[in-house]
Parts: sequence; C-alpha cells; structure tokens
Amino acid sequence: MNKILIAATMAAAALVSTSAMAQAYVSADIGVGHLSADCGDVASCDKNGTSFKITGGYKFGYGLAAELGYIDFGKATASDDGVSGKITARAWTVGAAYEFPFTPEFAGVARLGLASVDTKASATILGEGSGSVSETKTQAYYGVGVNYAVVKNVRIEAGVDWSHASLDGSSAVIRSISAGVRYEF
Repeated sequence: MNKILIAATMAAAALVSTSAMAQAYVSADIGVGHLSADCGDVASCDKNGTSFKITGGYKFGYGLAAELGYIDFGKATASDDGVSGKITARAWTVGAAYEFPFTPEFAGVARLGLASVDTKASATILGEGSGSVSETKTQAYYGVGVNYAVVKNVRIEAGVDWSHASLDGSSAVIRSISAGVRYEF
C-alpha cells in the first residue's frame, strides 16, 4: 500500500509541477529575409528583404512548447532592360519548440513544424503591362535561436527560421534571420 501511495504522490507532484510550469507567450521579431533563387544574367538582383515573425506559444514544461506563427520572409527583386520582377514568400506555421536553458536567464531554442508557404511572383514589362502567379504549398520549417530574460516575463530573442518556397515546379530555400521580444503570461 505504501508503494502505491508513494507512486500516486509522485505522479500528482509531477502533474502539479508541469501545470505550474505551463505558460503562454507571444513574440514579435524583425530581421532580414533571404530567397536562394537563381537570378541568372540579370543586371540587378537583390535576394534579401525585410522579414518579420509573430509567434504565439504555450509551454507545457520540461522545455517543450507548441507554437503557431506567421513569418514574412521578405522579397527578392530583379530588373534588367525595362523588365522588373519580385518574389515574396509568407508562411503560417504550426510546430513544436524545445527550449534548453544554459543559465536561468539565457536559453537556446530549436523549432520544427509545418508551414503553409504562400509564394508569389510578379513581373512588369515597361510599356507592355504586368502579371503575377502564386502558389501555396505545405512545407517543413525549422529554426534555432537564443533568448535572454531581461525581467521575469520579458525575453529578448534572436533566431533563424528556414523553409522552402515553391512556384511552378521550382523550389528555393527561404530564410529569416530576426531579433525581437517575447512576453510570457
């Protein structure tokens, strides 16, 4: 009977401690996005643009969390002799995060999940007009980062997130390097 009581007490303590560690959070980050597309022989090609990320998550304890988010990976632009074009990639994400503390204030984070990536390309030909195409495809996404507790519920964070942009049978790696703030409730 004592063994059952001890096991039940330990299980209850584990459940209480897990729910005590459970915590919701939101974060907002801004940075630089990159699209690894081949520009060919165009005169001007810029594969980098401003990116931003908004994430909401829930920590379950033991470093594990579930996250929902939105990442705008920025845009790539190209132009040559009266022709200009741009490609943008944006994604809704759902996944898991694992946070591993280095110290009580400083931690690393690894993310893995699925992203619904919306890729859009548009082009304009001087004197002729413009057009665009888009494609939405579910892709894997992954990321790594670090964060630092400034005060009890506020952390500054920096990280890198990757996925793939697909359009008309072609695919390119997209990346966002960003920094921002996380608030824990």
